[in-house]
Amino acid sequence: MALLTVMGLYNYDPTIFDNIVLPVGMDKTKLVNQIVLDTAELEVIYPAPGFLKTAIGLWSATRNMSWDRIYRASQLEYDPIENYDRQETETTTGTQAHSGRDTTTNTGTSSGSGSDTNKIAGFDSTALVDHDSSSTTATSTASGTTELTHGEQIADSHSKTSRIHGNIGVTTSQQMLEQEILITDKLNIYDIIASEFKNRFCILVY
Repeated sequence: MALLTVMGLYNYDPTIFDNIVLPVGMDKTKLVNQIVLDTAELEVIYPAPGFLKTAIGLWSATRNMSWDRIYRASQLEYDPIENYDRQETETTTGTQAHSGRDTTTNTGTSSGSGSDTNKIAGFDSTALVDHDSSSTTATSTASGTTELTHGEQIADSHSKTSRIHGNIGVTTSQQMLEQEILITDKLNIYDIIASEFKNRFCILVY
């Protein structure tokens, strides 16, 4: 008896997985190959390619949130034999202000005086007598002020980071490593989605 499998529909219409919604970062080609391989001998419940394509899109959209959480959890970086990791960051910021004012005043005064006297002699005498005189006095004062104001602000920042991590002794490192190995298969998102697809779209009769 001939069966219409996912592989048969995919060979007939390679676009049946075009509407599938996956977490950001996943390899769509790898997932499609996994699904086709895992369902190669199973009959599909929706034999019409167009309807199956729409159904895959709707189904994956409702499951994508759960898949995304599993996928992000599987991508976390951590040390599998450590069960304590505390990090603290302390930042202190301050500002120092410095200001000053310089004033310089210059004042100067200068003065001077002078006089002139004219003398003449009579026609019948050789002796000179004063005829007229004049005098002058001059005074000048100069002053100036120079003012300089300056200011400066200095920002000062200090940061300190500390980290305490390791095994606090609740479980041994060997027990933690064993648990890490056991959970690895449960975080294989490609196997998880392929298994869900099989249960949702295939007739599970071998």
